[in-house]
Amino acid sequence: MTELTKLYLAIACNMIVLLVTAYIVAGYFLLPRGEDKLEAPIGKKALRYYTTLSNIFSAVACGIALIFEFQNLCLCGVVFPHWVTLLKFYSAAAVTLTFVTVMLYLGPTIGYGKLLSRTSFHMHLAGPVLSVFSICVLEDFDRISVEETLVGMIPLIVYAWVYLRQVIMVSERDEEGNLIKGWEDFYGFNRGGKWYVAGIVMFVGYALILFGLRAIYIHI
Repeated sequence: MTELTKLYLAIACNMIVLLVTAYIVAGYFLLPRGEDKLEAPIGKKALRYYTTLSNIFSAVACGIALIFEFQNLCLCGVVFPHWVTLLKFYSAAAVTLTFVTVMLYLGPTIGYGKLLSRTSFHMHLAGPVLSVFSICVLEDFDRISVEETLVGMIPLIVYAWVYLRQVIMVSERDEEGNLIKGWEDFYGFNRGGKWYVAGIVMFVGYALILFGLRAIYIHI
């Protein structure tokens, strides 16, 4: 594959991720939902979900990458500042965690049909695949150190703290069991009070994703 072909494909991948994600997220705030289309848009509640946040992260990274890729059209090659490479790499890892969680955990418990239909197809499958393909195959011209790879754990650490706080620490219910403060445990990570087990699995799994993507990035 020539460098120019890689550049055009990278532009296509990044543009799809950016535009489709922007359309879907905008719909969370503007479009009615539910089968009868009478329910109010989900709005800012959508920002509670790791899937939404990771895909927004990926879209932002792809948008920044596009700026440099359009600049590089006259050079017939894909060249980023190192910080853009890291941004693409971290965001690819973030959406890969979404993909793996859906495939291995949420799919068997909720159903793949629901999780891979309509807008969820992009957020759970197509977006992550395009993000990983673009950074690992089309934009693999820079090096990522072990230390830089470990920095990629920060987004998950931040989200895990917020989720743990809202689901466990500040959560309150009324006498009838209705939630009046905090979030529902919508991922089910605290079933049986075993949130720490889910936490260990997620952090170990995310570390494997980061170093797995780094290995692919280096060797492809």
